[in-house]
Formats: sequence, C-alpha cells, structure tokens
Amino acid sequence: MAQERPFILIGETKTALQKKIQTQPWAQSIYNNIVISVQPYVDRHKTDPEWIVSRLQMHWKTHYTRTFVNGQVWSHGEGHAPVPTPRFAGGRDWATPYARPAIEDIRPYEEDPRGLWLQNRKKTGEPWEWAPVSETGQVIERINEHIMSLAEQAAFLYWYTGDVSYAQFATDIFWTYVEGMHYRANPQTYRDHSKKRILGLATFEVIHEAITRSLAITYDFLREYLIAQNKNTDLIEAVFKRWADRIIEGGNAHGNWNINQARFIVYLGLALQPNTHHTDGKGLEHYIAQFTHISTPNQTSLKDIIPVEYDQKQGIWPEAPGYAFSVTDNILQLSHIIRNATNEDVIASYPLLEKAALVVFQYLFPNGLTVGFGDTYHQAPNPVTLELLIARARKNSNREMEQRLTIALQQQMILCGYSREKRGSLFSLTAFVDDLMPSMPHPSAS
Repeated sequence: MAQERPFILIGETKTALQKKIQTQPWAQSIYNNIVISVQPYVDRHKTDPEWIVSRLQMHWKTHYTRTFVNGQVWSHGEGHAPVPTPRFAGGRDWATPYARPAIEDIRPYEEDPRGLWLQNRKKTGEPWEWAPVSETGQVIERINEHIMSLAEQAAFLYWYTGDVSYAQFATDIFWTYVEGMHYRANPQTYRDHSKKRILGLATFEVIHEAITRSLAITYDFLREYLIAQNKNTDLIEAVFKRWADRIIEGGNAHGNWNINQARFIVYLGLALQPNTHHTDGKGLEHYIAQFTHISTPNQTSLKDIIPVEYDQKQGIWPEAPGYAFSVTDNILQLSHIIRNATNEDVIASYPLLEKAALVVFQYLFPNGLTVGFGDTYHQAPNPVTLELLIARARKNSNREMEQRLTIALQQQMILCGYSREKRGSLFSLTAFVDDLMPSMPHPSAS
C-alpha cells in the first residue's frame, strides 16, 4: 500500500525536490532558513551531545512511570523507570505569568521539587524564579515540541544531504523522548476526575498532542538509520499506536475536535508499518481508516462527516468561520500526506470539499480578511489550502481548476501580503508546486 520511505511529507523524488530548491527562490529561502535554524545546535552536538538532549522536559531524576493530574493541573508522579520519562503538561489553561524560555536559558537535566526555573512576566523586572509546575500552563509541552521540531528538521536534512551529523542529532533527541514514553503510562487522575476522558499522553487535551507530528516525521526520515543504530523500532511503533489509540478513545466525534484529533492520528498512523507487521493487525492502514471510512464512538471518518456535517449545496461547515475554515484546511492537508504515502486520493469521492475550500471567499471583506463572529476573528484565508489544491489540480492535469485556484492565491498575495517563502515550513517546501501559473486578471475567485 505504501511507497518507499520517507513518504509522509515527500511526494516527489529527491531529484525533483533538489531542482525545486535550486531553481525556485522561495524554496531556496525556506531551505536556507531550515538549515540556519538547526545548524548551530547540530554543530554543538558534535562535541557536546548532552547539551540539547538535557534541555528536554523529562523526569531526569525521578523517572516517574505514572503521572497524575488533578482536574486541569498536574499533581504528582509515582514509580521509577530504568530511563528518564517525559513530563506531562503543567496545566490545561494556556494562561500563565511564566514565559517559555529560550533553549539556551533552560537548565540542563532540570527536575526540581520547587518546579521550573522560569521568568515571571507579570512581576516588575520579569525576574527568574521557581514556578510550581501546576502554574506553568503549557510551557513544558511547548519546550518539548520546539526541541522535537529541531529533530524533525535535522532528520529531513540527513535524508536530503546524507550528512550523518544531522541523523545523530535527531536520533539522540527522538530516542530519549520515545523510549521514555514507552516506560511512562497514560496519565491518571487524582481527586478531580472531571477531565479524565480527554487527556492525551503529553497534554490535557487529545486535540493538542502537537509533538506527535514531529515524532512521526522524524521517524519517517530516520527509520533506516535507527535500525542501523539498533534502536527498537517495534518499541517506537508501539508508543505511536498507544498514542493514536488514546486520541481516538479520548476524542469527540463531532465538530472541529474530531478533525483536530485526526491531524495527529493520521501522522502517527503513517509512521507505522503495514497492518501485517503488527500482531494485533493494527498498522498504517488501520489508523488511516479511522480518518477515511471507519467511524468509532469518539472519532468520525470522512465517509460519515462529509455527507452529514457539510451543507451539501453551499459547502459550509456549521461552525463559526475560524473553526469552519480550519476543518476543511485540515482535511485537505491530511489527504495530501496520505496521497504522498499511498497514492490514494482520499478526497476524490468528495468534490464538495473543493467548494468548501473556496467558500471562504464568500466571507471576505474588501481588504481580504474574513468576517469573524462567535469566538473567531478576522483573518486571511489559509493560503496553504489553496497551495494544496493547486498541487492536486496539477497532479490531476486539471489546468482549468489550477488556473482558478492560482488567481485566488494571487489575490491573497496582493490583499494580505502572502508570500511563499514566508511560510517557512518543511511542509510548504515539500508540498507546494515549483512555480505558479503566470499572473492574470480575474474579477473573482469564486
């Protein structure tokens, strides 16, 4: 079913990607920024391999195997694993007086009963002080997500350049975190059990498990190297499966939550070997099916979402604009990476999605921003969605659709200042077509 790895982000040959980077200024800019962001850490890692790893937020001293939350804040841990284990988030609420520190300001191997050494933004002079873990909001998860994103970028650079120093850097971060998570059980509740159902492995909500995306991509680029280094890939995939299962079990089958869960289930699923590799029969195909056509009590598939939730005439998702637009955006992004991996165009049976992606232009003010009501706000349409539809139209040799979409994207460049190089992500670099069709006047994107 799947293509040769890596295939989550890579839907073209390395030669084609090299040509894109060499000939397209926007692609060269993104690639250069990826190198700039990670290179200093990789260079340091050659002589000081503990430095970046020691900045991960782990139970470095206690090695807790069990982590407990009290309502919406972290409570305590128990047990002792043979290796350090990842820390759970400090709180569900993002609001905290404490700032997420730069990597350079994090104390190595920090685990102190007084809490985290952080800067208090609400006090005069913004002093550094010990912050109780339960008052740190999402600082812990954000630090780990940032460091794992560096591993993701380095893993890509290893595949692209063949430089083993990138692979070693990424492996040391990735393996430390994943092996630790193997020994740490799913979070448990203490006293206040009201939020038990929605807890993820690393965060208080299964829709916020953003680190899983970087973990899956890192593994996709590094798998053969990890095998050569005698890392246990069955252990890695068992952690990914447990994580995906927790998201499926703890989710909400309706509204934007459902698709936000799918964002992580699909990435974790694509990182796995096929069903036949796993003794329980649950591998890549099983988890992708949770998004495409198999619904469960807390996770609804596209087969049951698109004919029911969307307005079948207008393509409108029945939530406030920001949420409604993001649902379609996420479906298209997940469909893109599934097609990379399997060659299956999962949205081919749902032409309504193209209408849903373009209906945002019916919500625009003259300045190019959308209306906003409920708890949403004025925003520019997501240009990545247009970029993905352009890539899909070109792959399907649909020049008429590509031209229409390109005009819409060019309007966003004029009205909202969108530029491809400013997106700056590995996803953008690999997903966008090399060059757009020539610019041309057109009265409307609709």
